[in-house]
Amino acid sequence: PEQAEQFAVSLRIPTWSNETTLTVNGETITATPGEYAIINREWTAGDTIELTLDMRTRIINDLKGVGKVALQRGPITLARDVRFGENIDMPVSIATDKDGFAIVTPVDTEVPCNMAFSVATTDGGSFTVMDYASAGQ
Repeated sequence: PEQAEQFAVSLRIPTWSNETTLTVNGETITATPGEYAIINREWTAGDTIELTLDMRTRIINDLKGVGKVALQRGPITLARDVRFGENIDMPVSIATDKDGFAIVTPVDTEVPCNMAFSVATTDGGSFTVMDYASAGQ
C-alpha cells in the first residue's frame, strides 16, 4: 500500500504440502497443511510474502486394489506415456528417499508436455513420466 495499512492476507496451504515455509519480510509464519495461514498485520510498501510449497513427488498407494499407484508432484498428477518409447504396462518398483517420496529428476523431452521427470526404480533403472494433462495427446 502507498500508506501503512492494517489488514489480513489469507493464504490457503494445501493438504499435500507437508513442509511449507512461509515468511513475511524474512520472519517465519506458521503454515499448517489443509488450513489458511492468516497474516494480520500492518502492511507497508515493500513488504514481501514468500511461500514455498512442498513439491516432493508423493506415491499415492493403490486405493482400488488393482496393484497400481499414482505419482503426484504438488497438485500435479504424473503419468507414463507410450511416446517416450517405454513399455508403460511393465510393472516397476519405485525408489524412494528416506522420507518415502519418489526420487525424480526433471528431464527435457522431445514429447510435447508441460513437465517431464525421470523416476528412479529400485533396480537402478528409471522410467519417464509427464504431467497428466499432457499425457496421451
